Amino acid sequence: MHDQGFVILAFPCNQFGRQEPKSNLEIKQFTGDRGVTFPLFEKIHVNGRRAHPLYNFLRSKIGGIMGSSIKWNFTKFLCNRDGIPIERYAPPTKPVEIKKRHPFTFQEITPKFISSSHNNNSRNDFCL
Repeated sequence: MHDQGFVILAFPCNQFGRQEPKSNLEIKQFTGDRGVTFPLFEKIHVNGRRAHPLYNFLRSKIGGIMGSSIKWNFTKFLCNRDGIPIERYAPPTKPVEIKKRHPFTFQEITPKFISSSHNNNSRNDFCL
């Protein structure tokens, strides 16, 4: 779907039942061995005082059923070409279900890069 201007981005997180205890390198190797081709970023926090600015932004724009915090791994946000979240999806929602609801979006979304600093003054670029 990348050729249609749609990109899936993955941000591993270990805040949910410690399901992602591996290092960033181990996660990248594990997903690569399983054929994952979409961009995989460093492990981040998505909730709390150490939450990454990207997730603070996403959560501030679209809350969930029980508030704005992320309740479990694989919560998904669909953003428009300007990087603004337009919908939020619960963890069990499969990308194909999102595509059925927004077939036009998959042809119109263009990646946009956002730079931000977080943890140890490291620079990270994020594509929405």
